[in-house]
Amino acid sequence: MEGMFRRTTIKSIDFSDFDSSEVTNMQYLFKDCEYLTSINFNNFNTSKVKDMQYMFSTCKSLTSIDLNSFNTSEVLNMEYMFDNCFSLRFLDLNSFNTSKVKDMQYMFNECKVLTTINLNSFNTSEVINMEYMFNNCFLLKELNLPNFITSNVINMTYMFHNCFSLTSLNLNNFETSNAINMEYMFGYCLILKTLNLTNFDTSKVTNMKGMFEGCSSLISLNLSNFNITKIEEISNIFVGCNNLEYINIYNFNLTENMNTNEMFNVVPDNIVYCINDFYRGIEQIKVLWSQNCSKNYCLEDWKKNIKKYIEGKNICLDECFYDNIYKYQYNNKCYERCPKGTQVLYKNNNIDKNLCVEEPPICDEKKPYLKIKTNECVKKCNLSDFFNHECINKNPSFKEQINNINHIINEIQNTTIDIFLLNNKSDIIIIEKNIIYQITSSFNQNENIYKNNNISNIILGDC
Repeated sequence: MEGMFRRTTIKSIDFSDFDSSEVTNMQYLFKDCEYLTSINFNNFNTSKVKDMQYMFSTCKSLTSIDLNSFNTSEVLNMEYMFDNCFSLRFLDLNSFNTSKVKDMQYMFNECKVLTTINLNSFNTSEVINMEYMFNNCFLLKELNLPNFITSNVINMTYMFHNCFSLTSLNLNNFETSNAINMEYMFGYCLILKTLNLTNFDTSKVTNMKGMFEGCSSLISLNLSNFNITKIEEISNIFVGCNNLEYINIYNFNLTENMNTNEMFNVVPDNIVYCINDFYRGIEQIKVLWSQNCSKNYCLEDWKKNIKKYIEGKNICLDECFYDNIYKYQYNNKCYERCPKGTQVLYKNNNIDKNLCVEEPPICDEKKPYLKIKTNECVKKCNLSDFFNHECINKNPSFKEQINNINHIINEIQNTTIDIFLLNNKSDIIIIEKNIIYQITSSFNQNENIYKNNNISNIILGDC
């Protein structure tokens, strides 16, 4: 029966009195029957049929088909079976036995108005090719694939591509250890918000180009289990994923041999990344770094031996300073330069840990000293803050200085201290534990000016 009605203008066919019990080949049977609207398959015997490829392909006017009488236990090939059935709205294949089928590529391709499909009985344990299987099923809202066994599938290219209306997709039973090609597998599943791929084995995959491109509603992606060591093409994989809030690509070990062109183009800045050594010398990966590094910490798969992130805390570490990009940290966020109203924190005339602090207040005579750490004016400095340049005089006057020196001296316990007041009565020398400090009138240039185990050998001139 191969191609028996192909390209005819027939509108209705009744097989109720037709004996097909010995037929083995039904490929192209109704191919390009663009005007066909009704088929009666009552008593249609398909028990010996081995090939159904292109059987209903391009039956553009068919809105429904009753295939409950079909026995497909011997069928080996179903590729393009319903391809280009533009008007098909409902398809119940619960009676199908697909245990011997090896090829399902393009099986439902271009079924543009198909809203419901029952594949509960599908056994796909022998299938090798599923490329374009549901491609351009624009109105398909749900796909329940509980019995899909995909352990032998090599090609999953464009499998769910352009399933614009798909809201959920359960792939928990998918076994992908032999898959080689996943190009645009989920491309432009516009409404799909979640996708659980934690069971995916991608160790043999060489092509992931555009795998999630255009998934503009996808909120999170945990790809920590993805092995991309065999990947040659991974460009555009996340292009257009505009609403992603979390993505885990911890085990993505990118190399210069991979095509990573525009891999993360149009990904928003507020995305959370969990990445292992993400730079890897790849130019395109620079866009991974988010300005809001308070969200750039790992969640589920945080590794204690990785110092980039602190688990559960909005803290940026060395990554804020990586490659001089977003190197200044303020309020647990990273910036290219300190934001308005703040300034770089300096210590001993050097930038201290690339931190930004609020611009210091103007200290008055009642609280003339500024504590750097807390950025507040205080009445007195303690000794450790004073000598570590973490408390400085911002409103100098002789009286305030003398009072503060007396205060510092009184704080020191069980320590032998010698104090020398210089001629101008505003510079002071303090000798503590054989270390000589000179305190100037401005109190912001404290220096260790001499250290000697034998203090008696020090000559202080006119002191």
